[in-house]
Amino acid sequence: MIRQIVVVNMAVPMDFSQLSVQVAHASMLGVLNQGQWVSQDNQEVEDLLFINCIAKPELMTWLKDHFTLVVCKVWGKKTIMELEAEAKRYDINTAIMEDYGHTTALAIGPASEEKLLPFKRLTLL
Repeated sequence: MIRQIVVVNMAVPMDFSQLSVQVAHASMLGVLNQGQWVSQDNQEVEDLLFINCIAKPELMTWLKDHFTLVVCKVWGKKTIMELEAEAKRYDINTAIMEDYGHTTALAIGPASEEKLLPFKRLTLL
C-alpha cells in the first residue's frame, strides 16, 4: 500500500481547524512539489503545472487509489527538520509547510509501506 505521512509540529499553537488546514496544505504541497511549472504555447509565463506520474509510480498509485494519509505528531521544528533529512536519505519526497514563520507540518511521501517503515516509530495524532 502507498501512503503519505504528515507530521504536525505540536509546539506551534494551533486550534483544531488551523491544524487541519496545515495537514491539508502539507499533503497537497507534497504532491504539487513533485511537478514543475512549464510554459504553454511558447509563452513566457509558466502557467501549467506538469507532474510526470509515469516517472513517479508511487505517486500515480496513491492518486489513483485511496489517498491513504497518516497524521502523526512531534514537538519542535528541530524534529521536523531531522525527519525531513532522514526521509531524503531514503530518497522519499518531502514537503515542509510553513505558516507565518512557523514550521507547522511535514509531508513524507507518498511512498510504499516498505520505504516508510523507518517512520513507523512516530506517534499518531
